[in-house]
Amino acid sequence: MGIRYFSLADGRKLAYARIGDPTDCPIVFFHGAPGSAAGLPAAVGRHFPGQLIIAPERPGYGESDPAPGAGILAVADDVVSLLDTLQVERCALAGYSGGSAHALGCAKLLAERVSEVALYSPIAPLEEKSLAEEMMPSLRELFDSAADDPASLVEQLTDSLPDVEELLERFLASMSETDRSLACKPAIREALIAGFERAFMQGFDGWGWDFHRLANSWGFSPADIEAPVCINHGRDDRNTPQVMARYLHEVLPHSVLRLHSGKGHLFSFDDDFVEVSGRNVTAAAEYPQFPTRPWHGCRG
Repeated sequence: MGIRYFSLADGRKLAYARIGDPTDCPIVFFHGAPGSAAGLPAAVGRHFPGQLIIAPERPGYGESDPAPGAGILAVADDVVSLLDTLQVERCALAGYSGGSAHALGCAKLLAERVSEVALYSPIAPLEEKSLAEEMMPSLRELFDSAADDPASLVEQLTDSLPDVEELLERFLASMSETDRSLACKPAIREALIAGFERAFMQGFDGWGWDFHRLANSWGFSPADIEAPVCINHGRDDRNTPQVMARYLHEVLPHSVLRLHSGKGHLFSFDDDFVEVSGRNVTAAAEYPQFPTRPWHGCRG
């Protein structure tokens, strides 16, 4: 994985990974929260051999400069500037977990330049209190802490998390048995740790502001997204529970929903999901638009 750097108009640095050879419709991948261009993007690269993947790191994560106070659309605008400079005229977007909100924000700004959006274990707007209440309590508390004062979450994390191994164990302790079993696989565990290690190169400020963005208004409604969206969700997911995927499916105008039995929050890391996820995203170049509801399957 090679990391590249882009200078934004305000002087900030945007770090991103570029994996694969140029293609007519590259995939722009938005990592989870917390996350980075390490770990998960490498797994996505294995899923989509031959496809160009552009994986930007959000402000404060990895080597991207912080942008305190920036909302989801402002962060998405950074990615649009990058794509403009790279002369990407059309692309597919893919978002994992907290990155799904940023994928949708980018879809809002790019409009007709987006061929498809693929979401994996997506989060829904936490302003919908009934959705937030379905999250596991330990994760909901972190979002609550960051909602008004991201600095308080940063202080809490700095004082209580000495290393990424402990962070991973704390996450797994509250996750489903499906996810805990999956994380026992050496390759998956290494990918998770690598992603966290790179994410926190600058400390926890990126995480604090990322959760702040997700916990507050996204600045747009998913109902505004005109691109076709394919939602993939594990039925055993406790981090972003199934009700969030169902909510997005109901609100997004052109969406399909795939609920995967026996899968949790980490299913996109697993090798046995390779062919399914590959069809979901690469279908964008072949099929310009998915059928809308009530058709509940992705082409491929």
